[in-house]
Amino acid sequence: MDRDVELSLPEQLMLLVLRDDTGTMESSANMYQLALGGAILSELLLAGTITIDDDKKKLVRFARQKRLRDPILNECLVLVSESKRSYNAATWVSRFGGLKRLRHRIAEGLCRRGILEDSEDKVLFFFTRAIYPTINPAPERQLVTRMREAIQGSSRDLDPSVALLIALAQATGLLRIHFDKSELKERKDRIEQITSGDLVGSATADAVRAAQQAAQAAVMSAIIASTVINTTTHC
Repeated sequence: MDRDVELSLPEQLMLLVLRDDTGTMESSANMYQLALGGAILSELLLAGTITIDDDKKKLVRFARQKRLRDPILNECLVLVSESKRSYNAATWVSRFGGLKRLRHRIAEGLCRRGILEDSEDKVLFFFTRAIYPTINPAPERQLVTRMREAIQGSSRDLDPSVALLIALAQATGLLRIHFDKSELKERKDRIEQITSGDLVGSATADAVRAAQQAAQAAVMSAIIASTVINTTTHC
């Protein structure tokens, strides 16, 4: 499909993160915000609106202004362009992923497309929460099929969006939700090829590597921060 009409990377990831029946988050998708942040970074890279320095610091640079179809992407591009200092890719992944109501805003966009339903349920009989059950499962099924074909196949020329999606899902543990452990183990080398950017064009390879590395770095930072907080709390 044409990238102009297909779902954005953040929208694709949201479909992978939500449970179809209940519209709640998958229990093992605890790093989903970082995956969404990495997806936003990837879209901005692919659009040519930002660049990342090719050195150890991996600083993100504003490249050019461009009106993007997704308001969330436009908002994040403004954050980069108006930033008074440069930050590395992992920092921006965390910042993008921490945008207010990010999950809900992406899900609401999918509701407007007729893929999810905007609903709510009660928690502990007193509190309500927004949930987004699937009403049109076709887009997610197509998504998982494309990912499986890439992982199980042998093509040396992958669709950039599929390669990026697999890289982000791998970096934040989302692949384990949709694929069997044995399948992932059997295709470990193939997945490494995909996430290293070896199977896409040179321009997209930079985006694949940057998104995957930034997501991994952000995940590690989150794990370390959580460990420090828990250790301090229990001292």
